[in-house]
Amino acid sequence: MIDFKNQLRRQILFIQNSCRLYDEGHLEEAIRLAVALRVMFHDSKLSTSLLQHLRAKSIFLLSTADIPKKPQSHNLALVSGFVKIPDARLPIFSCEMRPVLDDLKRREFILFQSWWRKEIIIELGDDGSLNRRDLVLAAANKDGGAHVDTALPLTYDKTRLGAGMELQIDFKTGPTRVKMPFENVHYASLRQVAYEVLNSPEISKLSAMHKV
Repeated sequence: MIDFKNQLRRQILFIQNSCRLYDEGHLEEAIRLAVALRVMFHDSKLSTSLLQHLRAKSIFLLSTADIPKKPQSHNLALVSGFVKIPDARLPIFSCEMRPVLDDLKRREFILFQSWWRKEIIIELGDDGSLNRRDLVLAAANKDGGAHVDTALPLTYDKTRLGAGMELQIDFKTGPTRVKMPFENVHYASLRQVAYEVLNSPEISKLSAMHKV
């Protein structure tokens, strides 16, 4: 008989290892995070989640999503933007999204189904929106986690390419105006979802592990 608690501990270990590597700069480990999250949480006609096997779909998970009270056309609820200018004398810079991790505006425990399906963590206006389930399944099933599709879902692809967000800086030398899209929106969002899972006491209790 399969020990589903042990299987859950295994997936948590995978998540911990990928988080460590992500934080060391290996950002594509976020796709591996998506695979482990899918195993833990996703149910379909062909697969049963570990949460379902453990009859634990009513647990509470940590949400750190900064969701505005009034609807906005664009919102990235789990990440913050950072800009790197190596040399202010040169017209070169990069901008990226990073997971907020402990720098939280919100810390609330909500029912799993709300956490997984209802909260919108990426809002792109006319280009659609993503909840945690959408993000995880697109990364795991379409973008190389467990399979590579010929085409990515439109909203996920838009997110992957910067979520329509860019920064413009005017420099005194070289090209006077430089625009750059924000990178790693999908990776950073997945890393923050993993943070939420690892800091949800009911997940730790379910796996008989201590909080990390």
